[in-house]
Amino acid sequence: MQKLRLNRLNRRRDLCSRWAWLPLVALLAGSCANEPKRTSWEGAERLTQPPLFFTGPAAVLLAHPGGYMAHLTIVFAPDTHPRSVAGQLVARDARFFFTPAPLSEGPVRAGQFSFIWDAISNTGYILSEALQGYAPIHSAAGFTKLPVEGSPITLERVEGHPVTRATSVVEDGNGKPSRLDVSRARDLDEVAIRIGSLEASQPYTITLSQVRLERPSEKIFLPPEGFTAYANEEAMLNELSARQGDLRSKGGARFEGAGQREDNGRSHRSRTGVENEP
Repeated sequence: MQKLRLNRLNRRRDLCSRWAWLPLVALLAGSCANEPKRTSWEGAERLTQPPLFFTGPAAVLLAHPGGYMAHLTIVFAPDTHPRSVAGQLVARDARFFFTPAPLSEGPVRAGQFSFIWDAISNTGYILSEALQGYAPIHSAAGFTKLPVEGSPITLERVEGHPVTRATSVVEDGNGKPSRLDVSRARDLDEVAIRIGSLEASQPYTITLSQVRLERPSEKIFLPPEGFTAYANEEAMLNELSARQGDLRSKGGARFEGAGQREDNGRSHRSRTGVENEP
């Protein structure tokens, strides 16, 4: 009898412990529901301009005459940007190809885009794998790197690499300077593997990891053969939106594009790691 009472008492305690979590769960759910939705590069409002690290002063520091591939992460200071951004970067001279990492696992969604950029001409392309199309993009800003300011500091390691750290000054077309803290990997042919903006108006840190030195093919920095050319990014996004709307009205599946359903050799994404030049 005493054993039965103990069992009942233990079950009551277990139930109380479980129910005690409910107020906390409700509180967390409420805070998540009230949290503002974060925009991402998969939203049209983020896709009308090329990435900040292409159009800002960091582009001339990311440039490299030999070329490389790396995983890039840019983290913005709190309250200045909705989120950090990461993806795969391919560089050759002052030209870049960047594919943002998808926000979820599985097939590339219709909103997944890639970017080609030339930091000398300040022009490039936005590519849609789902549409198998591309559109031109550009920036009015241009930047020039000035001589290094101050003496380099070398007693550091970043991402496991010994680095030379110094302050670089980059000027825009109007002569306005931007100061950046730059760490270059001595064992990776001086690739800038960390760049930190020292400007209070726009603080951010760019980090490169998994860096692989190689000279990528010229083709990577051109729109893929067979992709449809659109007059501008707005026209391309309107076409994508129209196709998604048609599928929803017909009750069809999520539009993923021919590039994900068939390996027809036109996918720009698949070419970045296989075509290199000496």
